Amino acid sequence: MFTKQRIFAMAEWCFLAAIAFLIVRNNEYPWVLKRASDIFIFISILATLVAYRIPPRAPLPKFSKTIVWGILLLCGGGALAEIITLASHSASLSGENILEIFRFGEVISILFLSGVLLSRNSLFAKKAAVVQLSTLTYAIVFFSPDYFATEMYRFQLFENWPSNIGYYLIASITMLFIWWLIAFEEKKRKTAILTYLGTVVLVAIMLWTQSRASWVGITLVLILIMGTWAFRHRANIMSRASITIAILFIIIPILSFAILPCYSRNLVIGRISPDFRAYFLDNETNICQPDQSAITEITALQQKNFSVQLSDNHRTKLWTIYWNMLLDRPWGLGISYTPIDIGAGPQGPHNTPLELLALTGPLGLAGWLMLLGAGIKNIAGRAMRFEHIPLYLFASLIGLFIASFFDNMSTFRLMWILLSLALFLPPHNTPHSNLSEE
Repeated sequence: MFTKQRIFAMAEWCFLAAIAFLIVRNNEYPWVLKRASDIFIFISILATLVAYRIPPRAPLPKFSKTIVWGILLLCGGGALAEIITLASHSASLSGENILEIFRFGEVISILFLSGVLLSRNSLFAKKAAVVQLSTLTYAIVFFSPDYFATEMYRFQLFENWPSNIGYYLIASITMLFIWWLIAFEEKKRKTAILTYLGTVVLVAIMLWTQSRASWVGITLVLILIMGTWAFRHRANIMSRASITIAILFIIIPILSFAILPCYSRNLVIGRISPDFRAYFLDNETNICQPDQSAITEITALQQKNFSVQLSDNHRTKLWTIYWNMLLDRPWGLGISYTPIDIGAGPQGPHNTPLELLALTGPLGLAGWLMLLGAGIKNIAGRAMRFEHIPLYLFASLIGLFIASFFDNMSTFRLMWILLSLALFLPPHNTPHSNLSEE
């Protein structure tokens, strides 16, 4: 029999399944598979609405004034920008524009779902964090035939865009890294070894994605976590355990780079140094060759002066064009605006604050910032006390926020899931919310 409790349980598990399937998005997959996360979210919404209709009526989650105003400004700003665009610029809604409206509707639904499910089960945030580790399936490339590796110039297993994989990994690496620190501190050796190895593997995959925005985001996140940990242990900072952790932390990128397939190491270096990339392509060389020719190539490379370049002129050009457009239309361009083509096809601003200004105007951007600020404020205190889940949400949001300055992430669902969990996470009294508590 479908009781109220069972329907709510189904809603919870469907939402968890949606989080696990976020990483599956390849357009070559059957529609049901590539849209599995959307389908699970839709079922979860329906189940929640049905459960609320069954007496006795369950209380709705408490939405603070900040959350309400944030949602109203986001939706109202988008509506205002679109109305002005339709009225003043003879624009019309296309199928893609309507799909964008549904994307915004989905992320607002995610806020509602998280509030409901967390109000009923305070462990839901832990479960969501664990199922997001579905990214560990990426590790199959290290145990698979060469076919998987040679088919991927940038790592994009299950996905259309390598950069999206980098953003998923910001959250996953954050989760595993904090878990490793806690397990090491509590002398849980098996857990510490597994989480450390998982961190190394996922950092390797992130390098392979060649997503520089993700590299910057996760670097600052790990430094933030280590800084928080060091401040918490400042009295014993020179102890043997602390020094061991510091050494293990420093060698993570070295180990991660070392386990990459040989050819992908060249590609990763090429993403950092265009000079190296040009040399590699022009000479068809591979410094990972396991023979005498590798020594010759390394010697040749040592004689070159390679520069490091992480900037992207393509993005800065987009930012300039969109900013000038917004100066002429300060209330926003609306959902129906036509993306700019500067030689690589129609593209959005590749900067989330700028994208929100384009789609929803200053009102929508203000609403998004209000929600982001409220979520971070709700968990900041517990994050600084090194509670696992609050620190995971806090650091992941910071990492995604940093990465969002280089991509279009206004409706990136993982960011909204993490934000909604941060907004509604209830107080917790334990030192660091171990996953084993359940």
